[in-house]
Amino acid sequence: TDQINLTMQSPPVAIASPDVTICSGQSTTLSGSGGTQYAWSPNGSTGSSINVSPASTSSYILTVTDQYGCQDLDTVTVTVNPLPSVNAGPDQAVCNGSTVALQASGATTYTWTPGGSSNANYIVTPANTSTYVLTGTNSMGCINHDTVNVVVNQSPTVNLPPTFICQGFTATLNAGNPGSTYQWSTGENTQTISVADSGVYSVVVIGSNGCASSSSTMVTVGG
Repeated sequence: TDQINLTMQSPPVAIASPDVTICSGQSTTLSGSGGTQYAWSPNGSTGSSINVSPASTSSYILTVTDQYGCQDLDTVTVTVNPLPSVNAGPDQAVCNGSTVALQASGATTYTWTPGGSSNANYIVTPANTSTYVLTGTNSMGCINHDTVNVVVNQSPTVNLPPTFICQGFTATLNAGNPGSTYQWSTGENTQTISVADSGVYSVVVIGSNGCASSSSTMVTVGG
């Protein structure tokens, strides 16, 4: 007679990371335990932990092997949530000193930089051409960005000085800013006008960029 002893080893227990949720474009680290050798599917990694960046919701199977060659499996699912389609609106142009409304869409909550406003409708009065960054967050906590440029056009500088003329003479009022459009209180639309009477004369000058300025002056006729 003879005998042989058989020792039954307990199989390994594969333990993979809990299911996880990420936003599109993010990565996450999955870890495993329970064996001496590891194999991840579908990417084929043999480390106890892996870094993954799935484009869409994916499941990863962990196979663990112990020193006796026994195996066990566990599965972890990585859910990928989409980013919000954040839209800060089209670029805009304003005249200096004017306000402009920036309108956000595509997310649940917003933050504008600079300024820090959390309103979807953001009223700004930039002193110079500026870029505003919109950060939007959706209901799943995913974040995306968009930018909008606000070009600030300068208004023409118009200054009509007080004018004194002698009886029987004329004075020339010059609104400057060649190439602009002119609207005088006399109804004329030229850069300069000639006046011979006392009174208040005013002009509105509209530059080629559409920005306008005005000025007025008193003309006094002496004896």
